[in-house]
Amino acid sequence: SLTLTAKAIEKLESELERKQAKPNEIFRLMGSSSGDFGMRLDEPTPDDVVLRNEGTPLLAVAPGLAARLADATLDVGQAPDEPEWVLVRGGSAA
Repeated sequence: SLTLTAKAIEKLESELERKQAKPNEIFRLMGSSSGDFGMRLDEPTPDDVVLRNEGTPLLAVAPGLAARLADATLDVGQAPDEPEWVLVRGGSAA
């Protein structure tokens, strides 16, 4: 299944605070058929795959996208302002 690096977990947690997410909001990973992806704040649905850190929900992924990213890891790059999210699939950046 999709995994998160320690850096990505830390950044997701800090961004939820920085964006003043509502108590039931977490980030949603969204993908397109062209392979691009993005994130936004959203409430998870019962069908979502929810990635957690120590029981705390951080990231919701729709089941179809979660299946496509089963071998991927979400990491964060070194962008100075906004987080630069990087999906690594089976050892190579997507």
